[in-house]
Amino acid sequence: MATSFNVIINPFLQRMCVYARVNKVDCEVVIPYEGLDEWHGFELNGKLFDLHLLYDEDIEVYINEMNNDGVVEGYENLCHVKLTIRTKYEF
Repeated sequence: MATSFNVIINPFLQRMCVYARVNKVDCEVVIPYEGLDEWHGFELNGKLFDLHLLYDEDIEVYINEMNNDGVVEGYENLCHVKLTIRTKYEF
């Protein structure tokens, strides 16, 4: 079963907070970003994930689960992402 994520982005602080339940454990990671098109890898409870932040006309976030070698094996591992954008200077 694919992991579902809640991602909160604050463009004022240039940070995103990623929440997920992985292997029945609630996990969280804060990822700073600088650009408009960035890739970030992170680990939650022993699983590896690859995050793509694309900030074009709209903010889009894609998260793929990676295999044990750190390789994304196509879009079948694309995770569901619920995206929230904070419009205040808070997190």
